[in-house]
Amino acid sequence: MENKYLWAGLAIVVMWLAVLFPGVYGPSFRVDDVTSSVTIPIAWGLAPFAMLGSIVVGIFGFRK
Repeated sequence: MENKYLWAGLAIVVMWLAVLFPGVYGPSFRVDDVTSSVTIPIAWGLAPFAMLGSIVVGIFGFRK
């Protein structure tokens, strides 16, 4: 296993840890209306960027 595979895998793990910790300990988006309210965890806003980053790192980091 070459060194680039290690760094690509580590980068993907760190990206998802950056989603996990704010998702557990961070705030939530709260939208209040007259009749109802919606609470959305902040991880829903971060996860698409981690997914895109994982795809890009996976394509370029794990090819030969």
